[in-house]
Order: sequence, then structure tokens, then C-alpha cells
Amino acid sequence: MLFKDFLKWWYGPGWAMRLSMLSNHLKNMSEFFSLGTLLLTLFAPWRQNVVTARSDQALGDKFNAGLDNMISRLVGFFVRIFMMITGVIALFVTLVLNTIYIIIWPIIPLSPAIILSVGVTL
Repeated sequence: MLFKDFLKWWYGPGWAMRLSMLSNHLKNMSEFFSLGTLLLTLFAPWRQNVVTARSDQALGDKFNAGLDNMISRLVGFFVRIFMMITGVIALFVTLVLNTIYIIIWPIIPLSPAIILSVGVTL
């Protein structure tokens, strides 16, 4: 009776739970890397490091402030691109591993019988 209930759960609610866990893993991974936010702020300065030039400063100082801002934006761009690539790879790996697990899910309860039959035939 216990084994029958286990199989009933395994091939019914258990499999549905596994599918919802896949969805949750992907959502959590997406929220962890904040891919949408990274894309929206792709050219924003790194760590909001902005130098403001005053109107009474010399032209060289204004140029240096603009150059500092451009470097800050380039650093921010490259850090965000790296994080986006890492996030996409992590999402892909999570998707592949969970998909493999979902495909293997129905075979797991049968694995002791399969292993015994293969062992006996060898």
C-alpha cells in the first residue's frame, strides 16, 4: 500500500512539483542576476561615479571630468555585459540540468529493478 501511494505521488503531484520547481529556479536565477535591470542601465556610470564640471572651471578641467565620466560608463558597460553573459550561462545551465532531471524523473523509481536485471544478466 505504501509503495502504491509513493508511485501515485511520484507520477502525479511529485512530477508537477518538479516542474514548478524548475519554473521557480529559473525565476530566482533571473531575479538574482537582474538581467532586465542590467540591460536598462547598460551605459550608466559604474557605481554612479560621476564627476560634475562647474561652469567656472577651466576647459581642461571640464574635459577631464567628461573623460572620467566616459571611463566610468565604459567600466559600467563591461561589468554589466560580463554579468549579463554570466547570467545567461547560469540560466541555460539551470534549464538544461532541470530538464534532464525532469526527463529522468519517471525512471528513478524503476532504477533498482533496472540495475538488478542488468546485474543478473551480466
